[in-house]
Amino acid sequence: MGLLLKEVDVLVVGGGNAGFSAAISAAESGAKRVMLIDACPEHWAGGNSHFTARAFRTVYHGLKDLLPIVNNVGKAMAKRIDMKAYTTDDFTQDIHRICSGRSDPELSRILVHESNAAVKWLAKHGEIRAIAVILAAGGFEANSRMIAQYLGPNWNLAKLRGTPYNIGTCLEMAIRDASAEEAGNWSGCHSVAWDAHAPPHEGDRLISNDFTKSGYPLGLMVNTEGDRFVDKGVDLRNYTYAIFGKAILAQPGHTAFQVWDSQMTPWLRDEEYREGRVERIMASSLSELAEKCAKHELTNPGKLVETITQYNEAAIAFQRENPSKRWDQAVKDVFLPIRKLNVFPWPSLIGLSLSSKVHLWPSK
Repeated sequence: MGLLLKEVDVLVVGGGNAGFSAAISAAESGAKRVMLIDACPEHWAGGNSHFTARAFRTVYHGLKDLLPIVNNVGKAMAKRIDMKAYTTDDFTQDIHRICSGRSDPELSRILVHESNAAVKWLAKHGEIRAIAVILAAGGFEANSRMIAQYLGPNWNLAKLRGTPYNIGTCLEMAIRDASAEEAGNWSGCHSVAWDAHAPPHEGDRLISNDFTKSGYPLGLMVNTEGDRFVDKGVDLRNYTYAIFGKAILAQPGHTAFQVWDSQMTPWLRDEEYREGRVERIMASSLSELAEKCAKHELTNPGKLVETITQYNEAAIAFQRENPSKRWDQAVKDVFLPIRKLNVFPWPSLIGLSLSSKVHLWPSK
């Protein structure tokens, strides 16, 4: 372990993506002595960034704007990609729509208008070693008490998707000791369908985000009583996967099942649903499926048969009334009957991650 300095220009508390970015930015802005500290051991450095599939939402001006900052798209693949621009207006409208108009206008403006430059800035930097303090120590998703306090009943039963070191210590310290003002939606979170067999109290750094089960738009999602409980086509998957976890939590046993027709399973993400990642239940009929699922927490087999039968009838009627419409994976309304029931993964629980914030005003 290196010698710890007693005095530094900038102390960054938190070694996640925000913390490392803040440390680099502080050094680039002229700070000579920058130190970054974290409660976790060295092999957990990086915080929840390790578990987010390296995904960033940013404004971009077509494929040519992104190619310089990605390393997994060769020339041959690039020629096959057709990608239109994602403009500041697009980003702003998505934030307004998904947040139901509750997003902070100034923070949203900064996020949107600086997103492209920020991602390109981040791409230029590699690893770093580090009379102001920057708190970038994450949320409190690993703190059962705070989860129950701010998110409400049963949320502490959700599986932890990421680092077990996000326990909210710095948030409470900033509010208690520095009179910081709470900001943002502390009763909201990012919650997804998460593998029921995933570790309950921390993420797996090798498996990472592969515990996510986001293939629900291609089939049906039902609870343990065999009932549907979400409108899978209310929006595209990228805008629903982080909120449907809350709906799963409200179901009996906080559990949901996902089921597909065999023609849809090739479209499922291999990293999430491949052999060895999930246990598959094979069935050639609805009754056989219900019988087998009854051995895996399904409490009402008859209702499952009824739910899928009604769904199939609606899907067939839609196809009959709209013969010119064909399924397209790029649209949000996937509405095909389930005829060949040959894959039924194990149930999904909710996986939780969150990010809360405070406003700390300078003393006058």
